[in-house]
Amino acid sequence: MTVEQEIVSPTEPKHESVATISGTFDGKTMTDFTRIEMMGTGAADPVAEHRSPRTPLGVISPQAQLLPSL
Repeated sequence: MTVEQEIVSPTEPKHESVATISGTFDGKTMTDFTRIEMMGTGAADPVAEHRSPRTPLGVISPQAQLLPSL
């Protein structure tokens, strides 16, 4: 499968945790939706749910230390 283009854009403001992904795969245009985790900076953070709100960025919380390494 070849990917000719991929466009990621936010959807309506009321669904700000969802992004629309559109791309052309083998000549067919496909659109899908994916959930995204957002931090205050707007950067995606896959471990946000495992971090204590009081834990500063760059410090691994005890919960995150229990996660298996990938």
